[in-house]
Amino acid sequence: RDRGIGGGFRNVGNTCYLNAVLQALLVIEPFVTSLRHLSKQLPARLLGEESPATLVLDDDGEVTEETEEEKPDPVVLTSMVDLITKLDRRKNVREVIDPSEVKRSLAKTVKSFEGWGQQDAHEFLTFLLDQLHQETTGGQPNEALGPIPDTFKCVVKHTRTCQGCQDSHTNVENYLELSIDVPTELH
Repeated sequence: RDRGIGGGFRNVGNTCYLNAVLQALLVIEPFVTSLRHLSKQLPARLLGEESPATLVLDDDGEVTEETEEEKPDPVVLTSMVDLITKLDRRKNVREVIDPSEVKRSLAKTVKSFEGWGQQDAHEFLTFLLDQLHQETTGGQPNEALGPIPDTFKCVVKHTRTCQGCQDSHTNVENYLELSIDVPTELH
């Protein structure tokens, strides 16, 4: 969906790094679509809705409410979905959106983002994607699933060849981010 050129995100105190990362992520339509799809699977209590109780008969024949095994709440995913929803529902594309809930939710697991000091955008991106990946896969061992690898995974193949015997070894590595140096003449 075209969100148009608009007001962007409010700077709530040294949050340029946050705004830059979120603006870059939220124009990646496959990523946004995946988060929207996942939001439909979030427990209703996280979306501020009442979830219908499941009633079961216990061993004594009493009707009780069935309880799910408690899992950590996907707070970063929820805050990202809320932010996308605010962007989609704004009436004026020039409206400025407050992204601070995304920062607060990430700070619950990454303490270095507590407070309002300046931060590194690359570090924020790395921690944000890692936490989203953790929350969307439920910590399952198959790291190839979910919106983060679907959108950001890249494969790098290294081949090293011995100059003496010409024996070669190939190594394949998966990355969710690839840091590159920008030549100084481009600064």
